[in-house]
Amino acid sequence: YLYASLYFMLSVSTVTFYVFAISYRLQSMKKVLTVKFFQKAYEKLIVVNSFEDESNEIVISTLARIYLNLMSLCDEVNICFGFQLILSFGLMFFYTLFTVFTAYTDFISLGYLTAGTRSSIFVCTYYNFFLSCVIFTCEMLKNEVRN
Repeated sequence: YLYASLYFMLSVSTVTFYVFAISYRLQSMKKVLTVKFFQKAYEKLIVVNSFEDESNEIVISTLARIYLNLMSLCDEVNICFGFQLILSFGLMFFYTLFTVFTAYTDFISLGYLTAGTRSSIFVCTYYNFFLSCVIFTCEMLKNEVRN
């Protein structure tokens, strides 16, 4: 159980960190573009030292290339971890369903939850937390791509 839970946690966390890193990079690109577009209006207030010598076209084309590389990286993350995550979500759905059923039968028949049922609920909550992190970071990445 320890090996399986450690493997599950590391594999799901790896996907979460990859997706979060891509989202963070997109956020920083958005900030650079915002500063670059509004630099002319607020030229005296905002100074971007690294882009003073370059024209807007070079900066935007470089950021567009980075954006395309990040989108291809998203596809590669999907290819590498897609099957693994789909399997994890399916197994966790059935594990959660059976844990809830076990807790229900223990509570109805005994009037309390046994130690095994309580530990199963704790592990189920622990696993679902990591899967919720994947959903959250994927939603965050979707919003960044949409922007």
